[in-house]
Parts: sequence; C-alpha cells; structure tokens
Amino acid sequence: NDWRNHMLKYAIPQTNWLLFHDPQEADSKFVFRLDFESIGLVSERIFPGLTKEKLSIIHAPFLQVPVCFPEDNLIFLSPDNLISIPKNIYQLGHELCHIYIKNPTINQPMFWFEEVLCEISSHLFLEECTRLWSGSLEITQQLMASSLQDYSKAMLDDNSPFDLTELSAPDTNLMQHLHKVPDDRPMNTYIASQFLPIFRKYPKLIEHIPVVKHFQDKKDFLKFLKAWQEVLPTIEPKQAIAEIISLITIP
Repeated sequence: NDWRNHMLKYAIPQTNWLLFHDPQEADSKFVFRLDFESIGLVSERIFPGLTKEKLSIIHAPFLQVPVCFPEDNLIFLSPDNLISIPKNIYQLGHELCHIYIKNPTINQPMFWFEEVLCEISSHLFLEECTRLWSGSLEITQQLMASSLQDYSKAMLDDNSPFDLTELSAPDTNLMQHLHKVPDDRPMNTYIASQFLPIFRKYPKLIEHIPVVKHFQDKKDFLKFLKAWQEVLPTIEPKQAIAEIISLITIP
C-alpha cells in the first residue's frame, strides 16, 4: 500500500470513490472541478448504485492503457495528464462499466461483447457530461462540452466496418476472431457505433448489463442475446434487444 503515501488523495463528490494522483500533476484543482466533480452524478444516471460502492481510481500515466480489477474495485487510468479531460471521462466510462458488470472470468467466448458494452458506456458518459456541462453557467464547462462531443466522434470514427450479419452465426471467421481477440479495438468500436443508437433510444438497457456475465460462455451471439432478453424485467429493454437482433440478422 506504500504507493498511496506518495500520492494525493481526492474524495470524488457524491460517491464513495477516491482518486489517487501524483502531487507533481499540473493545476489539478482546475481539473477536479470539471470531470471528477461531475463523474459521480453522471455515473449514477448510467449505472445506478455504483457510486455507493467503495472504489479506488489511480491516475497512472506510467501505464500505456487503462486497467481495472473489478473484484477489487480498482481502476488505473492512463491519460497523458490529468488535464486530458475527454480522455479521462472516456477511460472512466469504459473501466466503470467493467466494475459494474463484475465479471470474474475474462477468457470466455463472449467477452468481446463486454468490451463492446464498455465502449458504448464510454460514449454514454461523454454524452451525459456534454449534456450536463452545456447547460452550465461556467464558461469553462460550456467550452469543454463541445470538446467532449468532438472526442466521442473521433473515437467512434476510428473503426473497421464489416457486415453485421456475420455476428449472427457462431462459426463465421469473424466470430472465431472475436473469441480469440476480444479486445480488437477497431472491430469493437464499429459494433459499438452501430449499437449505440439503440442504447440512446432505450437508456435503461445499460442498467441491465451485469447479467451478461452469466451467458459469456455461449459461442453463439444470437443465443446469447436471447438468453439476456429472457431475463430482462420489463418490455423496454426486451424491445432494445429485439432491435439489436434485427440489426445483426437482417442484411
């Protein structure tokens, strides 16, 4: 635990979360007033209840990519610096999604879809912060709101398009590839970009993602989606899954 002695600790408002960061970081107060002050409110809207859990977020610029340990409620962010606000929110949206799902095993055939869900989560976080800040009285937040939108668009555009119907059969080359390489970013981003409008249309669907960990051993994405649909409690999220199924089955 000694690394914590060399870092500053910041309690994130409206949460049970702590952020640990290097005291050498640039004007950190400016940053905390922006993204980390809003992240609790935004998270509560997307993942209800998660802010009540104890969670440690470590700002770790020495890492190439962010990492999280869902079983320990621990996130390492890897932005260039604390002031890369859009990147902070993007990474937090992704890693908080893994924390929310709490999947004990990641080497399952359908883990790629958890990666897609967490990519979708990143953009929902950016969009929610944009909404929050564009209505703010603070000029800094208003300016930042448009940079969040630009960042979201740039990240979504960096993708590898393919025929979505390839997701509907278990034995396509594409499915075998996703089973082996669940974190293929350009492919996951393309799938996320196609599913995101459905998550926007049915905002409650994202609340129901933790159950997907129980079906990740399935090799057939259609059977996986139907199993998820079956356990959903209300008609709205069930309809959302029906629309995802249409997207991957109707050429």
